[in-house]
Formats: sequence, structure tokens, C-alpha cells
Amino acid sequence: VLKPESQTVYGIRWFLLSRILFQT
Repeated sequence: VLKPESQTVYGIRWFLLSRILFQT
């Protein structure tokens, strides 16, 4: 079971990754 903290960090990483991928 993922902790709320881990879930938040994972979401942030996905958010930043999406920005980089769609930045092109």
C-alpha cells in the first residue's frame, strides 16, 4: 500500500515529467 506522501511525490514527478514531454 502506497503512503499518501509517496502518492503525492509520484503525482508531482508525473506532473513535471508531463510538462517536459509536452514542452516540445
